[in-house]
Amino acid sequence: MNIDKKTWWLISGSAVALGATATVYFLIIKKKSRAGLPKSDKYGNRILKKKNTGGISGGVETATGNKGTTISEPNWNNPFDMNYENDVKKWVSPKGVLVLNNTEAGKMAQILYKAKGSGWWSNDDEEAVKKIFLKRLRDKVQVANLSRAFWFRYKKDMWEYLNSFLSNSEMEGYVHKPVRNLPKYRLA
Repeated sequence: MNIDKKTWWLISGSAVALGATATVYFLIIKKKSRAGLPKSDKYGNRILKKKNTGGISGGVETATGNKGTTISEPNWNNPFDMNYENDVKKWVSPKGVLVLNNTEAGKMAQILYKAKGSGWWSNDDEEAVKKIFLKRLRDKVQVANLSRAFWFRYKKDMWEYLNSFLSNSEMEGYVHKPVRNLPKYRLA
């Protein structure tokens, strides 16, 4: 069977177009696989139904003391909220809570920011994220302090930034699970 020049050009052009399409799909369009694990909201709460995000809104209101003042119970499942620390301080008042100092929080925020690779050609540093959340953070108040430091330094939400380069299984193993195992706060 003889194939003329026009047919060869047609076959090679189709192969180049197919290769370019596959390259665009795998390197630019397709994000890391998030299959196999249940979806979660930005605070790590599992999404049970499309309308129920697992409890992003605040906690329960309760009266304290003899004055009849009402305070809101902190949303214990929402430590990525920058106001979590203030809510906990109000909840345990007049006692104090231990917090992460700004210098240390800034250093950790910088490590997390640099953990993301600069493009498809560079690898993400998942180990840095793992070390921060598994070994360096001691309670959920410190998670909120780190989230606040990340926001003030980079004007980005820390959870969304981590979610942009970590797969669902990495987010579960390196971020959500360690944070769920942390105590809510530690008294000073």
